[in-house]
Parts: sequence; C-alpha cells; structure tokens
Amino acid sequence: MKPLVSQQEITKLIPQRHPILLVDQLLSYTKEEAVSGFHISPDHIFVNKNGFLTESGLIENIAQTTAMHQGYEYYLKGVPAPEGYIGSIRKLQILELPPVNADLKTHITITGEILGVTIINGQVFYNDKEIAHGEMRLVQVKTDL
Repeated sequence: MKPLVSQQEITKLIPQRHPILLVDQLLSYTKEEAVSGFHISPDHIFVNKNGFLTESGLIENIAQTTAMHQGYEYYLKGVPAPEGYIGSIRKLQILELPPVNADLKTHITITGEILGVTIINGQVFYNDKEIAHGEMRLVQVKTDL
C-alpha cells in the first residue's frame, strides 16, 4: 500500500519531532478513520533494554495516529498542524510488546467529538495480529481554523 503521506512529510501533520516520533506513514484516511505505519528502530527512545517497544510507546503511537488524522485536514489546507494532548485513556489492553525492526499498523476510529475533545478507539497490529487496543480522549489546542 502506497502511503498518503511519507516519513518526510509527517512533521507537517503532527507537532511531535525526533526522538519521540512514533508514526512514519499515513496509510489511509477518511473523515472517521486513519491507519498509520511505524517501523520500530533499535535506537528508538521508547525501546526497552530487552529490545521491545514499551507500553508508553504503544500509547503514544495511538495518540500520534490520531494527531496525524486531525493534522491531515490542516495539511491539505496548507496550514500548520494543531497541538493537543491525551486527556484520558480507557479500556486499554496491551496484549504483546512488539520487537525492534517490527512494522506496526495502527488503526483509529473517531467515535465522537465535542468541545475540542476527540474520542477514539485505537488498535495496534503487528504481523496482522492485534497487540493493543483502547479508547482515548484527546484534547486539541484551539486554532483559528
């Protein structure tokens, strides 16, 4: 699958920068959903001493996929991506930690938006197997759009 947005363009969509980037491709986008790709490098800041992406890394990967979804509309309009933060996490289950050099696909579905808060369901897949899922509420910092 050819990405809609490549690794070089990701920083146009989200405010995060190296070394905490946890998405490197936007693979698909609709108004309600997005799928991101991410290759786990051995030297990534969220890789533990045993060679696996940490729980925090998986959580941030879901959040950054959501930020990329939101930032894509801004990207198409040619304006900077908004900033935001995780407001809450619910029903999170991490079933397996992925190893270095793994390629993740993260799917998010927007289930609601109200007063600048976006509610999503997120799932992370490694080798077509779900390894994490949960619900997040993400708060977007107000912009002039």
